[in-house]
Amino acid sequence: MSRVAAREQIAPHPHRVLPVAMAVTAEEVVKAYEKAKEASDDAEGNTASEDRCVDCLASLARMSIPLKLFTTGALGEVPKAIKKLAKKGPTDKVRAAAQKCVDGWMALMTGGVAKPADAPAADEAPNERDDEKANEKANGADDDEKNRAKEDDKEKEDVAHDDGSLSLKQLLGPELGDPLRDRTRELLAEALVLCVGESGVYASRADCAATATAVERAMANKWTDVGKEYKAKFRQLAFNLKDPKNPDLRAQVADGLIDPVSLLELAPEQLASAERRTENEAIREHATNEAVRGQKKEASTDAFKCGKCKQRKCTYYQLQTRSADEPMTTFVTCVNCDNRWKFC
Repeated sequence: MSRVAAREQIAPHPHRVLPVAMAVTAEEVVKAYEKAKEASDDAEGNTASEDRCVDCLASLARMSIPLKLFTTGALGEVPKAIKKLAKKGPTDKVRAAAQKCVDGWMALMTGGVAKPADAPAADEAPNERDDEKANEKANGADDDEKNRAKEDDKEKEDVAHDDGSLSLKQLLGPELGDPLRDRTRELLAEALVLCVGESGVYASRADCAATATAVERAMANKWTDVGKEYKAKFRQLAFNLKDPKNPDLRAQVADGLIDPVSLLELAPEQLASAERRTENEAIREHATNEAVRGQKKEASTDAFKCGKCKQRKCTYYQLQTRSADEPMTTFVTCVNCDNRWKFC
């Protein structure tokens, strides 16, 4: 074979198109997950179902999912369910495929780019890829044994992390060179690990450390001077994440259901626990009632009938207590017996 012919044989085809991840919709993601879930239910002891489940999970990992689908909750329980498969899947292959999907999605939410596992290198020649595929088929048994060994090692490593053999500082990795940022990252991780082991939470200590690192990085990117606003946001997050009465927020952040960027945009009312929101609503209602206390009680309408004394001597006022597109709330006070009620 001539040198020219050899070069033509090994040169990449000029029109070869490498696989590119396309943006998908929430419906496509949910549909792909439902196929994976259906196959996983029958994967134990069924090689065909196991392979079908792994293929569906690999397809999910390759998807380029817009960040807004995670932040708006359009994916529902899909992220949490896939994380559960990564921890408690029926087989080793299913767990490994689900973990790759989780890693890829975490990279998307933290600003990285997940590289598809089966994407070929740009400078790899077609013939070289064909030879590698042939070698892989020839040595398939050996590769399977190596993969199983790697999965076992990774599982042992995860168990070691969950058993607490590594401190949070070790799981957080190298120091950032700024004592304030290092301390912020460490305290956020300490708050998140409080949910590890709770019912319905699938995050490990290592996951909490990675999430704390991503949240701190998002804070440093938003407030580059690491000044007053950075510290105020940290105090707000630390208070709500450590609140024993706010387990839902802690679990959602640890499991990745709320990404770091969206977490920083949540208002104080959204970060608070359900009990605290109820208390705040009661305080606002009491303040509204007190705002009209002391005014001279004169009947201003007979449109309302008191349910207590049956008189039609009432005063009333209206306030916009809900969102702007909702009707105003009417507060009525009976002049005769001081009975109060409200309606929308």
